[in-house]
Amino acid sequence: MIKKVLHYVAKFVSVLGIPPILSLILFVYFIDKIQPNLLETYLIIISFFAFLLHIVWVAVLYKLKLIDSWEIEKKEQRKYLFLGSILIYIIGGIVLLVLNLPKLIYIIWLSYIISTSLIFIITLYWKISIHAIGASGSFFIMCYYGNLSMWYMLIPILVLWARVYLRRHTISQVIAGFALGIIIPFILFSLL
Repeated sequence: MIKKVLHYVAKFVSVLGIPPILSLILFVYFIDKIQPNLLETYLIIISFFAFLLHIVWVAVLYKLKLIDSWEIEKKEQRKYLFLGSILIYIIGGIVLLVLNLPKLIYIIWLSYIISTSLIFIITLYWKISIHAIGASGSFFIMCYYGNLSMWYMLIPILVLWARVYLRRHTISQVIAGFALGIIIPFILFSLL
């Protein structure tokens, strides 16, 4: 009984921990803090580029039989996801530049482009956890730069546990993802 409950909890956490959902949470948090009067307008645009197009891209890959499932468990199939995601992020970044958003939003968006590019390269050789990168990066930015309590960093730990519990990743894959998710935004915020 407990094993079954843990499995459902892990599945639930894993679904909520997909990068497009976490990116929405991150951008809503900061746009609401920086320009709450423009939240709806920016949310529509960012939702399109950070969430909707990625979900559509996965559906297209599935329809074309380039991936076996929406979870994209096979390392060899992940390259298609990342190539499309990089393109989506670059186009979205250009749109955001035209909108003249606050610098913080650009830095976060740039971290998505760099992270996804690095994930693409790493995935050619090894399977790193995308969930871990998205969760640690999103919550690190909200805690460190958004003044949320560091206790919120327990959320990515829960995502890491779920990925290992469901046997989608090894401990080293989630730790590497967790570290990369923190290092990239930290370096970008330090430099920019």
